[in-house]
Amino acid sequence: MRFIVTFAGTARSIVLSSLIAAVLYMSGLLVLVTPLPLIYVSAARGRWAGFAAAALSLAAVCAIYLALYPSGGAAAASGLATYLPIPGEGLAGFMQHGSLRVIGIGYFAFYVAVALALGEGARFRWSVSRWGGIGLLAGGCVIAAVSSWLLASGGSAILQGIDAYVKFVVNQIVEANAASGAASTQAALLADHADEVTAFILQMMPSLVSVFAIFAVVVNLVIGRRLIKNHHPFSHVHNVARFRLPDVMVWAVIAAGVSFFGDRYAAHTGWLSLVALNCIIVLGALYFFQGLAVTVYLLQGIRFPLLRTLAYVAMIIFLQAASVMLVLLGVADVWVDFRLRRWRALHHQS
Repeated sequence: MRFIVTFAGTARSIVLSSLIAAVLYMSGLLVLVTPLPLIYVSAARGRWAGFAAAALSLAAVCAIYLALYPSGGAAAASGLATYLPIPGEGLAGFMQHGSLRVIGIGYFAFYVAVALALGEGARFRWSVSRWGGIGLLAGGCVIAAVSSWLLASGGSAILQGIDAYVKFVVNQIVEANAASGAASTQAALLADHADEVTAFILQMMPSLVSVFAIFAVVVNLVIGRRLIKNHHPFSHVHNVARFRLPDVMVWAVIAAGVSFFGDRYAAHTGWLSLVALNCIIVLGALYFFQGLAVTVYLLQGIRFPLLRTLAYVAMIIFLQAASVMLVLLGVADVWVDFRLRRWRALHHQS
């Protein structure tokens, strides 16, 4: 009898979490937190329950995309899809239905892979860096597989569709600035160099996708730990602000910088500086989060909650201006180790 009750509870959790994951994904606004219900069922109910929920939600999303974008459809919105904020719908005017199905389903598969990896990390009590790294690796494998499939099946048509979509977005931004009367130097430069901006965005697409993947993993790791720590050993991570990248990664930053400037001023191959710049952007995003972790850790030492809250608010408001400083702080932490210095100071005082 106890087994039946346990099985029924697990089955209910599987169905409910898979349904919530599919709804979050189709909501548009909450798509970034799609992995949370799958992380929960994987961490709280076990690996096989997580896989079952992932398979069920993936089957539901596949059915929805197959219904909305039938085989052989042209590059246009399809019926109900026009009124739903589903991922990939913005590309409907630029790609065939087959490509839209692969993008939509592959995008959801990315979140599924992240969820299963983070769920495993919770069960095995991994460190924050390994936890997020495995989640990023799992999601990255899905992105690589989907990208390879698209390029192999669509080839130049896919690239042309992406190019047309990016140009459309850039033109929309220019038109919106002109219509609002908010003319600025940046808007004028964007209007004058729209083609160059489009080309640059396409060249940086690998790093932009990677940065988004990093952000998605961080958001779900932090929120997932808050939601699930009372149900499973997510609580072994007592302070996410202690996150620290392996020190050896700083050599990748140095190598990418040397390659970029070496190609610009000596080799002149073009492709080397392009690859190096993509690597610099991705590594910069990683060290941005390390710098952010250092800042949050130091702010935790403020004893007055109001001052600490005001500091967090100021950091959010001026985040764009402070982003470069956070990256530099993250890189400097490799040698200075600010958090260890503060811990030693507190320990010495006590």
